[in-house]
Amino acid sequence: MHLRTRAILIALLAALLPLATSAPAPVAAQEWVEVDAPKERKIRMAVVRPRGSGPLPVVVVLHGTEGFSRKYVSLAESFAREGFLAVAGCWFAGSHFGNQRPPDFIPCAQAPDFVGANLEAVKDVMALVDAVRKLPGARADRVGLFGHSRGAVIAVLVASGGGNVQAVVASAAHYTRTRPRRDVTDTLPITLVKDLQAPVLILYGTADELIDPSEPRAYEQALRSEGKTFESHAYPGAPHALPFAPRTRDDVFRRSIAFFKKHLGN
Repeated sequence: MHLRTRAILIALLAALLPLATSAPAPVAAQEWVEVDAPKERKIRMAVVRPRGSGPLPVVVVLHGTEGFSRKYVSLAESFAREGFLAVAGCWFAGSHFGNQRPPDFIPCAQAPDFVGANLEAVKDVMALVDAVRKLPGARADRVGLFGHSRGAVIAVLVASGGGNVQAVVASAAHYTRTRPRRDVTDTLPITLVKDLQAPVLILYGTADELIDPSEPRAYEQALRSEGKTFESHAYPGAPHALPFAPRTRDDVFRRSIAFFKKHLGN
C-alpha cells in the first residue's frame, strides 16, 4: 500500500475511534413482566436491558392520559441504548381519550383503575418502582422517572410523596390546575413543593393545547422559593406531545439523558 494512502487510512481510523467508543450501548434484551399492585391489580411493564454488566441505574417511563402504548416502550428502548436499565409501565388500565385510543395501544386490563394523578395513584406507581428496584442488575439507589402529561404529574407526586427516586423528568405536566372531571381527582404538584425530594427537569411547550405555560413557570417559582434543585426548558411554539413531535423529540431526549446521567450516573 502506498505510504501516503496508508497514512490517510490510519488518520481516518483514529478520527472514527472516539465515535465508535461513545456510541449508545445496544439493547441486549426486552422482557414483559407483571408486578403486584394494590387492590389485587397487576401492573404490566416492559423491561429493556442494555448490554454490559450491572448494576445499572434505572429509568421508569410513565405514560399519559391516553394510556399505555408502543411509543412509551420505544422511549424505554432509547434510554436502554444509553446504558440505563429502562422500564415502561402501565400504571392504569385503558385509555381516557374516549374512543380515541392510540393506534399502538397496549392493553393492560388488570392494571389499577384510572382515578387521576393523585396520592391514591401514587401508591400504584410506588408498587411499580419498588418492583423495579428488585430487578436483577438494577441499582436500587439510582432510580429516575420520565413522565409525560399526567405521567409527568404522577412522577412529580411520587418524588413528593416518599417515593425515594433520585431524578424526575416532567414533560408537559399540569402543576397548578387541571380540567375538572367527575371521575378524576388530581393532586396538584404545587401543593407539595415542600415535600419534593428529587431534582426535577421541567419541559414544556409555549403552544401546549392543554397546559398554559404559566403553570410550569409558577411551579418553577415555588421550587426556587423552597430552594429545590430543578432545571427548566421551554420550547417556543411547541405543542403538548413534546417527546413525540418531530421538532422537539430529539432535544427532549438529549436533555433527559443529560439530566439522568448527571443525577443517576451511568
